Amino acid sequence: LRPFLPERARKRIPAGVFTVDLRIEGTNPGALRATGDLRVTGLDWPGDSWRLAGNLEGTIDGARRAGRIEGKADLRLDPGAFTKGSFALRGRTTVRAQSREGRWGIRVDATGAEYRHGDVFVKRPGMRLLVRGTLYGVKEGLVVEDASGILGDLPFTGAAEIGRPVAARHSTPFALHFQPGNLD
Repeated sequence: LRPFLPERARKRIPAGVFTVDLRIEGTNPGALRATGDLRVTGLDWPGDSWRLAGNLEGTIDGARRAGRIEGKADLRLDPGAFTKGSFALRGRTTVRAQSREGRWGIRVDATGAEYRHGDVFVKRPGMRLLVRGTLYGVKEGLVVEDASGILGDLPFTGAAEIGRPVAARHSTPFALHFQPGNLD
């Protein structure tokens, strides 16, 4: 599939073997619907300030109507890695997403992965890490709103912007708030 991707995508995704079993219905331009299975081995996708690498597989069911993509995806990254600055996620991660009106409801299970935020925090594989939230695109990247989750037994809420840093040598805004409670 990679040779059939637009040149911009081929430049941004320099490595990986894409295997796709899709059923596509509709006309271009116009409404298109795609359903099927996706598998990418040896993926290496560097962004402006992030990198996604590893093996990705799952199912997709989506449609493009009036310039907007809507649908759902159930994906597994295993083994895989997502890095952005001092943030790193390495190991088995599953992502379920569903789009409505340009916003994606997203659920991530990174229990099987190591999560590291610089030298400040490390979560080892096996410790529960579940996150859900709303994700949407903006000119400079992605915004995560209404995020909530659980790390081990500790619930949290938060929000983030994923994209280019606001200034050189600075990370993008990120906020994480642990719920009040007793910590032993």
